[in-house]
Amino acid sequence: MKQKLTQRDRDRMWGEECPYSETHIKTQSRILGVSISRIFLVVEAHINPFTFEYIAKHLDFFPANHPFRNLIKNASYEGGSYGYVVQAGQEEFIDQRALKLVHAYLETLTSIVIQMHEFVIAQYGLKRVDNHVHSRDFIPNNVNRGKMPEEFDILTENAGVLYHSILPWQGRDISDKEIDRILSTFVAFAKKKSMKVVDMEYAIEYLRISFAMPADIMEAERNILEFIEIINKSSATKDSKSISMYLGKPMLKATERPSFQEIMSFLRST
Repeated sequence: MKQKLTQRDRDRMWGEECPYSETHIKTQSRILGVSISRIFLVVEAHINPFTFEYIAKHLDFFPANHPFRNLIKNASYEGGSYGYVVQAGQEEFIDQRALKLVHAYLETLTSIVIQMHEFVIAQYGLKRVDNHVHSRDFIPNNVNRGKMPEEFDILTENAGVLYHSILPWQGRDISDKEIDRILSTFVAFAKKKSMKVVDMEYAIEYLRISFAMPADIMEAERNILEFIEIINKSSATKDSKSISMYLGKPMLKATERPSFQEIMSFLRST
């Protein structure tokens, strides 16, 4: 007989139907005096409290050399939207070799977190959500294909400020073909605006675009609003039966990527 979750369990799982966690590659700038002395790429996971604690209570299910044990041992609870945080390695960013290494670390860490989710899903008979977010070949952090196109290399001098924009879908379900068109349009748009694409992904309810540009947040917001207008106008020119969506008012955050809780709160407010 499958176990049942309480509402508190679901809240701590960060997902109503199944566990939600995150893995990241972060850029760490080490500042000495008035200049950046070194840049490191850091790989870490933010694991939802329910999954982490459930695995920790059931470590006897797993052999002594299982990666869960090392992850549980080295993680720390950061609270709030961070959950349990564990690092899986770091490399000083000197050349493309560092990028390849950290993406290998990321792929391994992501696989371990997915296995943790699978254990909880099996124990509670939860829904498996496959391919909820789709990475494209031109997205730098595509861990499935391990590609890091140099034309999207953001970690260069004078790249500017890093921005993360959440663009909610509004309308019917969107097709993969339409998604490809929108993402390709943004790549072309970004080049014209001196914006460097860092990462893009889409989920059921929103599109996330991360980019850098040497300008303030007001200029970044104007660019995103202009892009939304371009997409919405192009959708409106089609036959009404074929229009699948339009982009709503965006959320824009500088430097730190918005957490899952921040995104959900924003979407509920739109």
